Amino acid sequence: MLDVRESSWPWAVLLVSTVLACGDSQSSSVTYDYVVANGRVMDPESGLDAVRHLGIRERSISVISEEPLNGAVTVDATGLVVAPGFIDAHANEPDLAANRARALDGVTSIFNMESAPADVEAWYDEMAAAAVVHYGTAVGFWQARLDVVGDPEIEGEARWIDMEHKKASPAHIHMRSWG
Repeated sequence: MLDVRESSWPWAVLLVSTVLACGDSQSSSVTYDYVVANGRVMDPESGLDAVRHLGIRERSISVISEEPLNGAVTVDATGLVVAPGFIDAHANEPDLAANRARALDGVTSIFNMESAPADVEAWYDEMAAAAVVHYGTAVGFWQARLDVVGDPEIEGEARWIDMEHKKASPAHIHMRSWG
């Protein structure tokens, strides 16, 4: 795997999140909202790995062309790789600064899957302010278990250890709401 930070190659990643359609040629009279010109397009699904021009309309790629395209805004991607976005499935406690850094690394989606919150609705409310990338979460099993079988009299790591080894009682198993 090529690490662009340690390589002498003039590569960088230019983020393009979704490829909808490919075309071999387009009329030069068509103008796109954005054009990404001269980038090395790498599409794992189709196997494409070549210098191409992308025409983007309404936030979606309309065409990938061998021929130059006209755009209201054109980005010259010479020497850059144009690739789909990346998914970070292990984003613990993401915040605005971290999400901005992820976006600069080509991450388009993050998921809080391991240390997920018990209060999913509150998590989504907090993430709305940090919405630089797409995001999602799982339900926090460990926190939910801690809330149900954890001993509130025990503090810190000892409470977690107690919860991990405690067998749920019939009352815990039949509990319908937490609070």
